[in-house]
Amino acid sequence: MTRGEMLEFLTARAKEFRKCESLIYKNEHLTGIDENNMPSLAQIDGVLVAFINYVGMSQCIDYALDVNDLCKK
Repeated sequence: MTRGEMLEFLTARAKEFRKCESLIYKNEHLTGIDENNMPSLAQIDGVLVAFINYVGMSQCIDYALDVNDLCKK
């Protein structure tokens, strides 16, 4: 898997993950997030995008993923 393919893989998984809110508080013991302090979808998107872009930068790739990209099919 190339570095670019890895970023595309992470982006595809992030698109799936953001549709599964239950996964976030299902693992409350790991995330510290429960249904009472659930972040907004915008906050989740922001963290996902920041993380994926961070991974890209650590691989010397300016991936420039935007939160709007997570909404695209």
